[in-house]
Amino acid sequence: MTRNEVTELIVLHKLRKQLTWPQLAAVIGMSKEWTTAALLGQMTLTAEQAAKIGKMLELPAEAIEQLQVVPYKGSLPTTVPTDPTDDTAGFVFRPRIYRFRILDCLLR
Repeated sequence: MTRNEVTELIVLHKLRKQLTWPQLAAVIGMSKEWTTAALLGQMTLTAEQAAKIGKMLELPAEAIEQLQVVPYKGSLPTTVPTDPTDDTAGFVFRPRIYRFRILDCLLR
């Protein structure tokens, strides 16, 4: 099972069980932001944290093991979005603001 498959499984089980990121964060005692990043593949969980999440989401043992593997930073399945510019209006979209909007949508 690849880390991307584990991420897809986590999102699927989270939706089916109608759980929120804050609920999952409370189980492992971390912030919702850290937990979201970890469960989407950008952080490493301890064995204890992985076991708790695995139990709550009913993940297979192989998925629980993958949660404990150090991820490759920048291993998101797509590239970071580029920001369009509108030279006629003299306005440039700021990448950081765009990324915060994406993160805000994921955390809801």
